[in-house]
Amino acid sequence: MATGQLPFQSDDIPALLMQHVRQQPPLPRSLVPELPMSLETVILKALEKNPSRRFQSGEAMAAALRAAVPTAEIGRAASDWDTESTTHHSTPAIARTATGTLPPPPLRVLLADDHTMLRRSLANLLAQRDDVMVIGEAADGESALQQTLELQPDVLVLDLNMPKMGGLDVLPL
Repeated sequence: MATGQLPFQSDDIPALLMQHVRQQPPLPRSLVPELPMSLETVILKALEKNPSRRFQSGEAMAAALRAAVPTAEIGRAASDWDTESTTHHSTPAIARTATGTLPPPPLRVLLADDHTMLRRSLANLLAQRDDVMVIGEAADGESALQQTLELQPDVLVLDLNMPKMGGLDVLPL
């Protein structure tokens, strides 16, 4: 596991299933900031709610992982394995052979609007696109600023009139 945590947690199986269906997983880089963004993109695609947006084969996911993780990182991860707990200690988790091309990573978007219905509608509309990934949502300017600094989105969709801090207050920061 790249983060050391499961994406969803509950002791109640129905609640866990509902989390899988309705909630977005936490962004891996919010748990492990040094994780390469390219690896986060692969992980999030594997956890996509829409099956057509997930990897369509194991080979496609393996190719994406090979492209996302530099060979030096693969070798270092393989050398860190506990050889007593695995019988395949000489085999790295991601094979070094076979090249594959990937589409460009999706545009990472943060939505900030105090109107929940509008924000959720826009998030649902953007979720239908393969080239856009909503990485966060904020209901006020203060939260939008905090998430922008944490998540470093490619695009910030910002309402100008929000509680705590308006969009015009957030932009200069």
